Amino acid sequence: FKGPAPPPAAFAAASPYRAGLKSVSLSSSVTQPVTQKDTALFGGSVVAKRGGLGTGSVLAGWHRQVDSRHTAQVNAHISSSQSIATVEMQRVLSPRSRFVFGGSLGTRGAALAAAAGLSTDESAGVGGLTLTSKMYRRLTDHIEGHWTWTVGPGGLMSVGLTRDIPAVSTG
Repeated sequence: FKGPAPPPAAFAAASPYRAGLKSVSLSSSVTQPVTQKDTALFGGSVVAKRGGLGTGSVLAGWHRQVDSRHTAQVNAHISSSQSIATVEMQRVLSPRSRFVFGGSLGTRGAALAAAAGLSTDESAGVGGLTLTSKMYRRLTDHIEGHWTWTVGPGGLMSVGLTRDIPAVSTG
């Protein structure tokens, strides 16, 4: 028995459909209740890209429970190449679904772009006002799916899953 022939090397190298891992992102955050309605948020992330390059960032935010179905959140996100301020409003649609609408204002200066190894052409158009809508749906007790649509510089549409890891009791 002879298996299928591999594609020609020229096709494999030129194919836009080649799958491959381009980057890995890890993030972590911690929340601390301040009052019954207010919570502080602190976190960070690391992105490792193919070739050993990567970036890191820190995040600080404030979350307010406006009423039983609405929340507001303000965040500041700072990395080596940009800084972003975001404002988000969330509405709970059902016990398992929620919708988030927000905006962000980002900056990337020439010095920050140069420090990140980007040419002026690559950093053009980055920053400015961005609008984002997100839809979240709880699929199981520990898995939540999300759909995101971003309009503005660096706009995108994405889908994904998030898995909650239950807290481990040490006592």
